[in-house]
Amino acid sequence: MQPSDIQNHEFQVAVRGYDRNEVRAYLTEIAQYLETQSVGDSSTQSVLAPATDGERVPSGHFAWVGEETQRILDAAAQSAEVVRERLIAQARTEATQKAQAEINSLTDQIAQLKRQIDSLRSQRADLAANLRRILEATEEQT
Repeated sequence: MQPSDIQNHEFQVAVRGYDRNEVRAYLTEIAQYLETQSVGDSSTQSVLAPATDGERVPSGHFAWVGEETQRILDAAAQSAEVVRERLIAQARTEATQKAQAEINSLTDQIAQLKRQIDSLRSQRADLAANLRRILEATEEQT
């Protein structure tokens, strides 16, 4: 791993994570420090010691970088879980409110339809009474 690898590393964007500019500045600072260390000390090729399988692993002096990165990732995951739970609770609340509003609207419509039915029944009764009177009047004239 070279300082440029650190400086150019990209992280995935997450909701309510860490400030990208702050992380970028921090990585740049570490990369610059690593460059000055490798240039200033000609007896070492890098501040990263080679591993047996050819990869580079942090030397003991910089092991804290991995620990700090893990702490940051753990905090980001925990923050994401809090946001997720909050969004689920908010969605449930909104769904409940919308369902209750729909129930209220339908209840009002039912009440209005019942009033219309009662009015139509009353009109039917009035029409039936009028028809009986007309029929009686017609029978009396004949």
